[in-house]
Amino acid sequence: MVHRLITDLAVFDFTPEGMVLVELQAGAGLEEVKEKTEAAFTVSPQLAEQLAVSPQGGRHEQ
Repeated sequence: MVHRLITDLAVFDFTPEGMVLVELQAGAGLEEVKEKTEAAFTVSPQLAEQLAVSPQGGRHEQ
């Protein structure tokens, strides 16, 4: 069974609730990951918190 997917853009975990974005790779942004990922996913609360305070990321919705 697959529990984690690591791509060029991001790291996703597979949970009972579905696919969860847990990390962005260096140079990747949330909008780019959304555009290039066909599967539905949510953003982990920890990553959302990091993005909310990121000076270059601005605020993002989950």
